[in-house]
Amino acid sequence: RTDNYEIGLRAFYDRWDGSIVAFFSESDNGTTFDQNLNIVKQPEEIWGVELAVDMDATDRLRLGGTFTWMEGQVDLDNDGDFEEDLPSTRIPPTKITAYAEYAPNDWSLYRLQGLYSGDREVDSTQFGGTSDIDSYFLMDAYAGFQAGPGEVQVGVENLLNEDYFPVINQAYDLSFAFAKGPGRTVSLNYAFEF
Repeated sequence: RTDNYEIGLRAFYDRWDGSIVAFFSESDNGTTFDQNLNIVKQPEEIWGVELAVDMDATDRLRLGGTFTWMEGQVDLDNDGDFEEDLPSTRIPPTKITAYAEYAPNDWSLYRLQGLYSGDREVDSTQFGGTSDIDSYFLMDAYAGFQAGPGEVQVGVENLLNEDYFPVINQAYDLSFAFAKGPGRTVSLNYAFEF
């Protein structure tokens, strides 16, 4: 059984809307694995905060972003004392996203978005997900144009060609799993509904 508690506030005003949520979760049977991939059940607690905001800066420009912070601990010997951090395979580092979306006319849309994934140092003797996490920043660009019955979509992921390792790969820190994230990737699509 897991007990979840959540409290939040959502607001709308003129050209913007936003929300803030705080949460706490506890379980007597949190699930992880040991080095032999046996399921291990131990008491755990997870808590965090999420923020989101979106704003129409003008009739054609929309801005927004999110902030997410989580943390969690485990009670290894079931004595009521939560002595170690949950691994980064379960608890991600702080994440911040932001975007700007511009529609200069009725037939085109441009979007620039960024993702910052923060550092995380884990105090844990458990198996897996206990390596320190290094931060990275990714930016993507997108453009869409109405063309005939559909839309031409052009996208560039990892616009700045950031050299990084995704959180999950850093967390495991195993030679077969420690792979870099994809570099700059360009895509061109044509989509229509029928």
